[in-house]
Amino acid sequence: MIGADDSHLWLLLAGLAALGFGAAIWLLLEGRDRVHSGEIRQRFAQAFGDDTAAMAPRDGEGWLENLGQRVLARKKNADSEEVKLLLARAGWKRRTDLAVFYALQTLLPVLAGIVASYTFWVDGAGSSGWANIFLACGTAWLLPKRIVAYLARARQKRVAEQTLVMVHLLRVLLSTGLSVEQSLRSLVVDTLALLPDLAVELRTLLQRIDIGEDIGLAMRDMANGMDIPELTDLSMILEQTWRMGGNVTKSLSDLSTLIDERRHTGLKEKVSKLSGQMTIVMMVFLFPALLVFLAAPGFLAIARSMKHALG
Repeated sequence: MIGADDSHLWLLLAGLAALGFGAAIWLLLEGRDRVHSGEIRQRFAQAFGDDTAAMAPRDGEGWLENLGQRVLARKKNADSEEVKLLLARAGWKRRTDLAVFYALQTLLPVLAGIVASYTFWVDGAGSSGWANIFLACGTAWLLPKRIVAYLARARQKRVAEQTLVMVHLLRVLLSTGLSVEQSLRSLVVDTLALLPDLAVELRTLLQRIDIGEDIGLAMRDMANGMDIPELTDLSMILEQTWRMGGNVTKSLSDLSTLIDERRHTGLKEKVSKLSGQMTIVMMVFLFPALLVFLAAPGFLAIARSMKHALG
């Protein structure tokens, strides 16, 4: 009769065997793709010469990117678009970044399941061990997206804080007679240390402009992608200035005032919420102590009088 420890060992070995079988299939498919890519490059070289062989499709940058590309090829739903938007807001806009994310989201549950299965086998947790395995796999599946969302929100806050500085710098640059595009290029070159996150976004914006995209459309897409009210207002002002011309100094001054007012309003809301939270803390911790301090003498006096009355 097989004991509980032996059954746990067999389950672990079966899981490892399944994992090894899946890895072997993936390596086989990967090798076939590499051979196919090599044949394509060889045909390019034979047809057009060695210099044009670089134009042929190449292998991925690594096995992690290749795995992510396979997963990404099967994901054409709203979730992939949401992940792509979160990665862009976090500063990762290349397709390889999206592939690495999906590769990690695929591998982490497998690794978590292996570790949880090993713990299940060593500790002999019984029926609760299966729940721990499913919990570990589910957490590992959801964790990458939660981390990316947290990093995206943190970067959005940094970009919102840097937008006010950018508005003041643009006022100075545009008042000297520079155009909108020249001012943006000057910001990218000279303010990388001052505006690190915004400089990256502006560099991407200028790259789109260099390949022929309309500057107004590019600025609008950048603002919509970041979803920051301050940056959206600034892009609307710059787009209007780019299309119609005119003096933009007054508009930028009004925008800086509006951003300051929004920040003051946000600080007031935080202070009001903090005062409400402190009221709850005082009621939970201070009120019982105050009640004991004030009511204790009365209760003691009543207890003494009842003791004397009962004699």
